[in-house]
Amino acid sequence: MASSPPIDDDFPMFDTASSEPQPMPAASGPSGEGGNRLLATIPIHLATSLGNNLHLHQFPLLTRPLAVPPSARLSGKRIKVRVKPAVGVWEMHVPVDRRKEVWNPERAGEHGGAREEGDREERRVRDEEADEVKVEPGTATSKSKSKKKGKGKASARSDDEDSDEDMEDVKGKGKKNGGGTSGEKNPPLGEVRMRSDKVDKNGDYFVGVMRDGKLHLHRISEIQQFRPTLTYLDVLARQKSKPATLDDGEEGDEPEPAIPAAAPKAREVVVSARGGEAGGSGMGQMTALRREMIAAARKEQKGAWVDLEWFDEMDLSAGASKARLLSTSLEQLKCTSSFGDILIGIEGLNDDVWE
Repeated sequence: MASSPPIDDDFPMFDTASSEPQPMPAASGPSGEGGNRLLATIPIHLATSLGNNLHLHQFPLLTRPLAVPPSARLSGKRIKVRVKPAVGVWEMHVPVDRRKEVWNPERAGEHGGAREEGDREERRVRDEEADEVKVEPGTATSKSKSKKKGKGKASARSDDEDSDEDMEDVKGKGKKNGGGTSGEKNPPLGEVRMRSDKVDKNGDYFVGVMRDGKLHLHRISEIQQFRPTLTYLDVLARQKSKPATLDDGEEGDEPEPAIPAAAPKAREVVVSARGGEAGGSGMGQMTALRREMIAAARKEQKGAWVDLEWFDEMDLSAGASKARLLSTSLEQLKCTSSFGDILIGIEGLNDDVWE
């Protein structure tokens, strides 16, 4: 086999100078305005070295690539990636940009504390589900489980009391220092988390690479769309909806006794149920859709995260992976379908058009 060309600095493992197709002699046929003339013939080779490990990831970035901000890169921060293989969910943690013109320390501390609270809730739910799986069915086990539940409640109360005491200590320290408690109990929001949603494919997608006048195709197994996760805003909304409690030693105005309302008169109401249309009623369909969404969310929470490494286009490891997109087979692909077969195979087109 011939030796591979030297690695290009900007595009590793790719020779851009030889990517142009080789011109072929023009075929006889109609030419001029409205005519089609064969300009070149490009051989196609299929690569399969990456198997099902080639994915297409889409991000909500229109004007810049996915990269670490310069301020975060100077401090040594990198993009982190983790995946739940059981459910096929990906998550990327991108460091935030802490420049003064785009950074708000107060809001960052508030959002960072809410994110930590959300992470604790997720871990608690996962631990409870793991404990339920470990429990074996049986009478003796159920009794011991009830005892454990009682102990769990007692320990939960003690943990709550300890957390309340810790919060009081933090408040006391904040008052002594003459400042708030956001700097001590709320770490700043240091990263943007983007979680993936799998896109259903109507057909097969391929990545094409031109090299030495040949087109190398590799199949894409999955397409993932990433969106920022704003679950910490939900945690903040729940915290703000809770009624405010007074600290120990503070006295408030006693609420006025509520005036009892007059009891409403009983009325007899007749309700008749009617059968829905074929295919079920809209309410039933919405209920089924909601159940599916809840089941998908619970399934996503049960999976365990697996940490991965992140390499951008400037890393040598990424260049080696790009080289695997090239096919080592000398066999060329041949198309056995006609243009009419391709059009008829498109779902939604009327077959009468082609008759």
